[in-house]
Amino acid sequence: MIRFILHIGYPKTGTTSLQKFLCEHRSYLIKRHKILYPKTALDKASFSHFLIPASIQINRLDITHSLVQQMLREIDDTEAKTVVLSSEFLIYPNLLKPFLTVLNSSVKTFPINSLEIVVYLRRQDLFLESTYKQDVKEEEVHSPISSYNWIPMLLYYDRFLYQLKQLLDETIDKKIKTTIIPRPIPPRERFNTVADFIENVLQSVPSSEIKAKLNQYKENPSLSCESTLALRRFNQCFSFSPRNVLSDLLRNVDSKRKNILRYLYSTQQRIEILAKYEKSNIKFFKEWISSSNLFTLSLSEIDQFKLHDEFVKANHKKIEEEIELRYKILEKFAKNVTGAKMVPQKFT
Repeated sequence: MIRFILHIGYPKTGTTSLQKFLCEHRSYLIKRHKILYPKTALDKASFSHFLIPASIQINRLDITHSLVQQMLREIDDTEAKTVVLSSEFLIYPNLLKPFLTVLNSSVKTFPINSLEIVVYLRRQDLFLESTYKQDVKEEEVHSPISSYNWIPMLLYYDRFLYQLKQLLDETIDKKIKTTIIPRPIPPRERFNTVADFIENVLQSVPSSEIKAKLNQYKENPSLSCESTLALRRFNQCFSFSPRNVLSDLLRNVDSKRKNILRYLYSTQQRIEILAKYEKSNIKFFKEWISSSNLFTLSLSEIDQFKLHDEFVKANHKKIEEEIELRYKILEKFAKNVTGAKMVPQKFT
């Protein structure tokens, strides 16, 4: 019988590091432990099974069905006992439900006895700060972080997990045991998603076998706060592609400059965000983790963030100079490289 594990994110929770690890150690995992990270539907650029949600997004369920059938053949050929599929795009219910429906219809004659959905969760202020940086970098977001809201319904974790349970009940045959495994990331501890997944989800792989390799898989490098704010300012005025060129340029600047800002949110903004999700977090931890709410601000954190607030006020001029320096570098580079391809944007 086959254990099927579906890892769906969230984004910015060490997802890419985990996907890269599973992808680059496919041979080791299948040969030593009969754990398959399928080649089917694998997007080599992202190390994830992006082709599945991509086919659903363009309303090609025939492609989705074909991919699932191909994946089942791969499982059969490799004699896998555990299968891990990963895509953070399956966090969205409108993409996850069709996939579960196709999967269920395809495995009726296949010996899958359990389906486990694994989802990593971060404290909302930390999550939003990280996704804001990502969206400024990749999606041309130009609004200030104070008005940034990602997808609010997905940040009420208790409601999200309840909806996930409903989707499983609606789509998966009762003969298949379904389990949801939420993994909250401790906000005040160092956390390695790869190590956690191996030790607490897979469990069958001794971490001692791959301990030396775990440190190779770290979070994607983020831009400094100064570079993020410079790029946001750039996004207000211009549309530029490819985006990764700008990110690489800013990382080079960051490596040579002293970055002053540590955070984008003020202390008060964090307090307000966590107050918004407090009831949801209390319910989530009580019902799913059997603990008190861990997604809170400690007194030491509040003191730390307040000191940063004071530092920002005292060094406002220097911070603005750093942002402007980076903006000018971006503007000059873009004009010299792309000329007419850079299209000015007008925003109200």
